[in-house]
Amino acid sequence: TLLYPSDLGVPGITDPYASHGTRTVEPGIAHLRTVTGAGDAAFNVVTWDQRGSFASGGISQFGTAYQEGRDVSALVDWIAENTPAVLNGISDPAVGILGGGFAGNVALVAGATDPRIDATVPTASWFSMDTAFHQNDIFRSGEDDALLSRLEKSGVRTNKALTVRIHRGVSKGVVSDSGRAAMGVAGPSINLNQLQAPTFFIQGTNDSVSTIAEVVLSAQRILNNPYGTPVKIALIDFSTVSAEAATALRTYSKTWLNKYVAGLP
Repeated sequence: TLLYPSDLGVPGITDPYASHGTRTVEPGIAHLRTVTGAGDAAFNVVTWDQRGSFASGGISQFGTAYQEGRDVSALVDWIAENTPAVLNGISDPAVGILGGGFAGNVALVAGATDPRIDATVPTASWFSMDTAFHQNDIFRSGEDDALLSRLEKSGVRTNKALTVRIHRGVSKGVVSDSGRAAMGVAGPSINLNQLQAPTFFIQGTNDSVSTIAEVVLSAQRILNNPYGTPVKIALIDFSTVSAEAATALRTYSKTWLNKYVAGLP
């Protein structure tokens, strides 16, 4: 089974025939559910509206272990009890998680806090909100303003204390130390030293928020943990990605999930 959360401000994916995710480099549900040749698996796929958006209740915490991470754990419990999932043990289904942007953050948080997650494939993920929206300790007001606009347009209900700090940063060009501390725990950074799930990162070379620096920080934190977690990174320019390159990344993502979730060679 695969968990496929949606990006921030985007409803859960419901099209079973989608050829790709929000980004063309992300596998679509149709690809994940279909055997395409020898050595390939067909997965059940579970999608949902993220906390604080669309049909889900609560408020978004921008990807924390005690909120979005626990939401994923509740879904893993549900999969074990209510679906014909392959089980690795009692209440432990063979399950992976993938997604782009904020969904990539949720994938990493879930993989780091629930040892039942067998593999993760995050695309365009952050290390933390603090590092994503500060560069060389300079607050990036343009990027944060774009985030606020996106949240308002999509109607996502968010942690007001955090969004107030972002508003202040946009207006004043600086965020307080306490604000930066709060932004620092929004994202997977503080949990990556626990991540045991093999992780394949896809990151854009031209992405202004989910930068190469972000993915390097995340990979280093995982590689420094004591578990010997397999990690790979693919870097590509999202603005000029060819159809052939996008197909190759979608295929490799599924190969990663075939190996570490389905147990195929």
